[in-house]
Amino acid sequence: MLSKFQKLIYVFFLVGCGTLLPACAWQAATDWEMGVFSDDQEGIAMVRRFYQKKQEFAHEREKNYSFEVWTSARGTPNTKTKLSGIIEGRPLQLFYFRAENYVLVGKLLGKTEQEPQTRIVEWSKVKEDGSETVVANLSSNARVFSLTEGDSPLVVIPSPDGGTLAKLAVSSAGEVEVTFLNATDLSITGGPHSLSIAEGVRDAGALKPGWLVSGGFMVRNEYLPGDKGYWLFEGGSAPSLTTSPGKSCLSPPTTSSEWSPEGLHVQCTPEGEVVFETDAGFSKFGCE
Repeated sequence: MLSKFQKLIYVFFLVGCGTLLPACAWQAATDWEMGVFSDDQEGIAMVRRFYQKKQEFAHEREKNYSFEVWTSARGTPNTKTKLSGIIEGRPLQLFYFRAENYVLVGKLLGKTEQEPQTRIVEWSKVKEDGSETVVANLSSNARVFSLTEGDSPLVVIPSPDGGTLAKLAVSSAGEVEVTFLNATDLSITGGPHSLSIAEGVRDAGALKPGWLVSGGFMVRNEYLPGDKGYWLFEGGSAPSLTTSPGKSCLSPPTTSSEWSPEGLHVQCTPEGEVVFETDAGFSKFGCE
């Protein structure tokens, strides 16, 4: 039930839309976001988003997302080069591997009409020539992985050298399938291996995956106490339970992220300016 004050505000909003119709209609919009260092720290990748927006009462709605991937050299971060054409979906996370000549991007394609809570997520590899190759996609209502711009039932993380992709997907049986792929031709090099997770462990951020400096891959179950929730994969083999490798591991999960080894944080403002921060905390690949 709306209060008298809320009803009054709503009436003013409707009157405003009647006199200023364009302000209340769907309008084309664009902005920039993300910003990640490349694996060798010499380049930066970011995205330019395109979407429609509309002001509705107390909030702004958005829909019909698409985006482009752009890159720049670290020394001249605001001299950008467009890498891709228009890609459908809302970008969720980026990894930039200059050594292997690709940007890996996760994106939300939408939600199913029958089940609004079900998200359709896809990961693609964009090469230097602008070509896009789909690596994996999944429809699910699970959100166990936290990405840069949202939660997801599917994540793909390149190894520190970019040569291997670790794909983690929530199955219909409530398990997580972990598969290792050759980053060049996407052939399977290990797995799929299944990790059993409790029914309740389907919330955002319940599982934290990432690569280790040693070359192993680890998945941390945030719901299990102490050292009981660490699975270690070595050489694509089946996982073994292990203890915590140390403080601040798995974040960031690989060598390409918004953090540099010396502690710089990179981001792209909505207007498209690439900025470096030193006061955003500190995080780096590897364990302290």
